[in-house]
Amino acid sequence: MKLPIYQVDAFTSKLFGGNPAAIVALDEWLPDAPYPRAMVSDFPDVEPEPDFEERHQANVVLFRRILALAAELGDPAPPATMELVADPVVAAYQVASLAGLGPADLYDLLREPGPSSRAERLQQLLADQRLLLEMRLAELRPEQ
Repeated sequence: MKLPIYQVDAFTSKLFGGNPAAIVALDEWLPDAPYPRAMVSDFPDVEPEPDFEERHQANVVLFRRILALAAELGDPAPPATMELVADPVVAAYQVASLAGLGPADLYDLLREPGPSSRAERLQQLLADQRLLLEMRLAELRPEQ
């Protein structure tokens, strides 16, 4: 069986480095012997709405701010200037995987029905992440 996949390299700023993550739909779990296995299919997606590119660019700005804040806090993070893949739909997955979001938030994103709604939800999650990092940073700074 041949399946097209989209691969995002997480936790790195180098192509084919870090941890690869593929986006596929889980159809059925198979017996675990000798290891966990599953039947998967291509992740169905719809065409982005006209406002997707604008939302994506706003998310990239938030993402770069998050990476800069993480670096200032000494948290492990790729450089804020890292290059994202050219395809904005795939780059949105890259942003989500590198922004320090938790597993429940990432799962929440995958439940969205298409790129535009994922971009809208990602924008909310990134704004929350930025606020969290800014509050942590404010705690470290002496009061003025």
